[in-house]
Amino acid sequence: MLDFLSSRSCAKDSLQRRRFNAHVRQILCALCAGLILFAVCQSIAEGSRNHIQIVVASHDIARGQKLSSKDLSLVSIPKSSISRHFVHSIEAADGKQSQTILSAGQPLTSNAISEGLSIAAGRTSIQIQLASVPAQLSVGDTVRLVSSGSCSTSESGSASGGEPGSEPGAQAGSDPAQGISEDPDSHSANTESNSALNSVCTLAQQAQVLSITEPSDDSLLNSITANTEDKSLITFCVSPEEAVAVLSQQEQAPILAVSD
Repeated sequence: MLDFLSSRSCAKDSLQRRRFNAHVRQILCALCAGLILFAVCQSIAEGSRNHIQIVVASHDIARGQKLSSKDLSLVSIPKSSISRHFVHSIEAADGKQSQTILSAGQPLTSNAISEGLSIAAGRTSIQIQLASVPAQLSVGDTVRLVSSGSCSTSESGSASGGEPGSEPGAQAGSDPAQGISEDPDSHSANTESNSALNSVCTLAQQAQVLSITEPSDDSLLNSITANTEDKSLITFCVSPEEAVAVLSQQEQAPILAVSD
C-alpha cells in the first residue's frame, strides 16, 4: 500500500516538473524573440539615422526653367560629407530657377538653382537669337551684346592701313629673313583684323540673362535641312534704348554675346 502511494506521488511530482520546465522554455523563447525584435528595430533606426533625403529631378529639366513641386521628388541616400551640398526639401527648390540642364533622377545642388530674376525699374526684357554664346552661360550672368553690322548708317567701313611710305623692303641692307617676316600679305592681314575689330558694334554693355531656351532636336534638324545655323534663344534684361538697338540690328547682322 505504501509503495503504491509513493509511486503516485512520484508520478505527480514528475508531471508538475515537466509542466514547470515547459513554462520556463516558453518564457525563454519569448525573451529571445523580444531580443531579436529589439535588435532588428535598432538596426533599422540606426540605418535611418545614417540616411538623408535629397531632392532629385523627376524628369529632364531645361536650363532656365522655373521649378515646381511636380518637377521634383525626394530620395533617401546614405549620409556623407557631400550630402550637405544637396537640396533637402522640395519647398526649398519650389519656385526657383534651374541654372543648368538637369536629367531625370539627378540630385539638385545648392548652386544648381537660383531665385527668379526680376526686371528692375526702367529696364525691359527682350528675347533674341544669338549666333554665338559664351561657354557655361547661366541665368543671372551679365554679358555684352555686339554685332558685326554698323551701328550707324552714316559710318563707312574705312580700313586703317599702314603709314605712308612704309614699305616692306624699306630696310636696305638688312637680313633677308627680316624682310620675309614683314611681307605685304602679313601686313594686310593685320590691317584687316584691326579693321574688323573696329567695325564691331556694341548694342548693350550689360545685358543680364533672364532665361535660356535650349535648341530642341526638331529645331536642330530643321536648321540642318535648311542649311542655317541653329541659334540659342535667350531672354535679356536691358534698357529700352538697348532693346531698340538690338531689335533694329537683329535682322541685319548676327548678334553675339561676349563675356567681359
